[in-house]
Amino acid sequence: MTNYKAKICILTSAHPAFNTRVFHKQARSIARAGYETVMVVPHEEACSVDGVRISPLPVNGGRASRMLLTVPRLIARAISEKADIYHFHDPELMPAGLLLKLLGKRVVYDVHEHYRTKILSKPWLPKAARVPIAFAVDAFESAASLAYDGVVTVDGHIAKKFCGRAVIVSNFPYAPEGFEKAAPVKRRDVEFRLVYVGGLSGERGLYKMVEAMGQVDGDIRLYLAGKFSSQALEKAKKIMGFERVVWLGVVPWRKSIELQNSA
Repeated sequence: MTNYKAKICILTSAHPAFNTRVFHKQARSIARAGYETVMVVPHEEACSVDGVRISPLPVNGGRASRMLLTVPRLIARAISEKADIYHFHDPELMPAGLLLKLLGKRVVYDVHEHYRTKILSKPWLPKAARVPIAFAVDAFESAASLAYDGVVTVDGHIAKKFCGRAVIVSNFPYAPEGFEKAAPVKRRDVEFRLVYVGGLSGERGLYKMVEAMGQVDGDIRLYLAGKFSSQALEKAKKIMGFERVVWLGVVPWRKSIELQNSA
């Protein structure tokens, strides 16, 4: 008699394949625990990394094409994988989660943000529409989550919404295998380096960081690793202090650890 290896299918339409939370913290951990692990995600090619099989979807640019093209393809691919458990990471996939439940699957919803609050600050939504959309999404999320088999959140504040049903997997940073704790950096003969890795937007403190650089003296630089929206980048460029900013774009996970160790 052979031991059955359960198959876990991780679904995301909005995150890159090697996202820190989705891939490095969760998918790799699931694979190390002995489960067959597959990710259905927009990516350039099929591959297998650290025991995780990447099942790629076409990479479409823009929010509209993602909703109209990527999500339906993701649902079809997810069903074809015939997994035992589906773990999805984006609120736009909540209907997909309900469909998978109707098909008799076990479904876990991973809640990365307090989406009602998040929607209220979305610049691409008309201001008059933000409040009704935010409350509609919030109500749908509350109702749909009752149908799912599990809910994962990033902190206790969000977990309270799910009335004790949520498991917290925090977004604390951690060092990858093979990286020792960095020794204190002595930079007396070179620039003083500040480093930020993550989403680059006003709600995450981008403009305050750039403003702070306009109030310091000496050879000081702020290194930013992450993705700007076009509007955020243009606004940041106009703030006094941006001349001290070094923008590196999106960097690989291990490179981001090295960068932070250099700060």
